[in-house]
Amino acid sequence: MIKNIEPTLRRIGNYLKLEDNAVFAVPEYQRPYSWEIEHCDKLWQDIIDFIDSDNNDNYFFGTIIINCQDNNTVLELIDGQQRTTTFMLLLKALLLRVNTAIETTARDEESAGLFRGLKERRRKIMGILYKADPEDIPDRPDIEADRDIYADA
Repeated sequence: MIKNIEPTLRRIGNYLKLEDNAVFAVPEYQRPYSWEIEHCDKLWQDIIDFIDSDNNDNYFFGTIIINCQDNNTVLELIDGQQRTTTFMLLLKALLLRVNTAIETTARDEESAGLFRGLKERRRKIMGILYKADPEDIPDRPDIEADRDIYADA
């Protein structure tokens, strides 16, 4: 049976932030994750170069092909598995850096804006990675509270 293909342009945050009961799945016929450090570095450098270019266009992450099943709750990655997985790993690494920055940022008037920005980024990243409600995410890394968020994902 032929399926309708409905291309949709999405921001990466919207693409990665799935509905509560939705999950990405990799079909068995797909090769396993195989990107090496060089591939990850190339993606990261491409993102940095794009940011440095001051380009007003959106960054093109690439085409992702998803087969939706079970009322759109199982999203099978047909094409784009390597990029999607790597981007999730980059977000996790960024979360670790943001957490460290939050812990080491001075709590003074001069640093208030930086601290506020770090808290916002922490909430946004954890919302994407763990489907957490921003209001449930503590301002500062908290082992117990964060563990509860990870467990609910």
